[in-house]
This record gives sequence, C-alpha cells and structure tokens, in this order.
Amino acid sequence: MICNSSYIILQINLSFVVVPTLEYDRLNCYKLLFDKLW
Repeated sequence: MICNSSYIILQINLSFVVVPTLEYDRLNCYKLLFDKLW
C-alpha cells in the first residue's frame, strides 16, 4: 500500500513537471512562427 501511494505521488509530480515544459515548448514554437510571419 505504501509503495503504491508513493508511486502515485511520483506520477503526479512528474505530470506537474512535464506539462509546463510541454506548454513552454509550444509557446516557443508559436513565437518562432510569429517571427517568421513578421
């Protein structure tokens, strides 16, 4: 049980770290596209 809950906590932490990184990457892509348009 303890092992299982710690695994879930790890998963949640990973998702919190990964999602902002993906969002940041997407923002950078949009910026690049925007710069090319101008």
